[in-house]
Amino acid sequence: MNVLGVILARGGSIRCPRKNVRMLGEHPLIAYTINAAHQSVFIREVVVSSDSEEILDVARSYDCETLRRPTEMATAAAEAYPALMHAIDSRNEKYDIVCLLQPTSPFRIAYDADCCIMGLLYRSSWPAVVSVTEGKAVPNGACYAAHIGWLRESLAMGTRRPFDGPACGVYMMPLKRGLDINTEEDFTAAEAMIMGMAA
Repeated sequence: MNVLGVILARGGSIRCPRKNVRMLGEHPLIAYTINAAHQSVFIREVVVSSDSEEILDVARSYDCETLRRPTEMATAAAEAYPALMHAIDSRNEKYDIVCLLQPTSPFRIAYDADCCIMGLLYRSSWPAVVSVTEGKAVPNGACYAAHIGWLRESLAMGTRRPFDGPACGVYMMPLKRGLDINTEEDFTAAEAMIMGMAA
C-alpha cells in the first residue's frame, strides 16, 4: 500500500508566533517532523501544506515537497480536514493511506509514525490509528494514520472529526515523545528537553 505523509503548518499562531520556523536547538521546529517522516519505513512521499512562504521555503531546504494552502483553509478557526484532503488530492500518484504528522510534535520519531501505519496494515478492523501519550486517552497530535477511502467516506457522511471517533485504533507513545507545542511555555519546555539531550 502507498502511504502519503502530510504535514499541515499554518503561518499564523497567536499563542506562539512563528513557532513552526522558530529554531529549536539546531533546527527549525518543523524540521524535526520532516526528518521523522523522511526516515519512515512506510511513507513514500512527504508534503508540507502551508499558507506561509517562509514555512514552505524551510520545508524545501529540508528536501520536502510543498503545497500552497488556500487562505480559507488556513484560518485559526479552520478544521484540518479540508487542508488534509486538499493535500491528498494535489498528488499525481494514488495513495491508499495518509499519515498526518503535526509539526508541533518535535520529539515524535519515525518509529511512532510507522507503528500507527502498521496498525492499519495488520489490524483490518481499524480504519485509522491515532497516537496518544501514556496515561491519557485523547490524541496527542503527533500521528494520525488512516485509510484514505474511509476518511473520504466519513467526511462525506458529515462526520466533522473522524480521527476523534470510536472506530480509531490507538498507539501509545512514551511521555517524553508526546510533547505538543502550542504555547510559549511549551516551547520553553521543548528547549529544555533539547538541552538535556545535548548534555
